[in-house]
Amino acid sequence: MSEEDARRITELREKWRLDYASSISSATKKGIAIGEKKGIAIGKKDGIAIGKAKLNKAKLDIARKLLNKNLTIQEIKEITGLNEKEILKIKNKK
Repeated sequence: MSEEDARRITELREKWRLDYASSISSATKKGIAIGEKKGIAIGKKDGIAIGKAKLNKAKLDIARKLLNKNLTIQEIKEITGLNEKEILKIKNKK
């Protein structure tokens, strides 16, 4: 093997090493971006579910207080947005 062939092989190995490192870096960045996107989506979904649960609990608490003040079911429906079945369930627990 000539000195020129040896140098060419060395250059090709170095090019391969750099290309490989670049591919790994690119794939890693892409994987992290995908993971972050999925994590954000899961966080939003969980956050929305928690928010809805807290809102519903607040509505039930308000309905309970309004029932104690002897408001009508219709008035409580209008104020809280709860349906009659939900309000009657609270009323029957008293």
